Amino acid sequence: MALAASLVVATLLACGSDSSSEPDPGASCPQLPLQCTGTAPSYAGEIKPLVEQHCFPCHAPGGTGVGTAGRDFSKYENLSREKGPALTRVYGCTMPPKEAPPLGADDRATLVRWLVCGAPNSP
Repeated sequence: MALAASLVVATLLACGSDSSSEPDPGASCPQLPLQCTGTAPSYAGEIKPLVEQHCFPCHAPGGTGVGTAGRDFSKYENLSREKGPALTRVYGCTMPPKEAPPLGADDRATLVRWLVCGAPNSP
């Protein structure tokens, strides 16, 4: 719970501070949960496929994203290390960027919930 609260506070403080990306006005941004409730979404079953579909064009070895150095999300450990910035960008609707295929409202909410729950490596 403390990790979720820390991520929420960091996200609220950092939201909008990244001048390199503007929010996608067409994105459906979820409400930011103040704490993790219930069971976190499954990394293996829900999050990994979502990340592969929506994030790999930039955040994988050989990805095409500008400024994504060090942000290879092809392994759980790498994404877990970036959970705070990932939460800020996904919740703030700056990722995926406007020019990339959009992240649906349900997928965005699932990813935000997983990050708020501490990004567990669950089957």
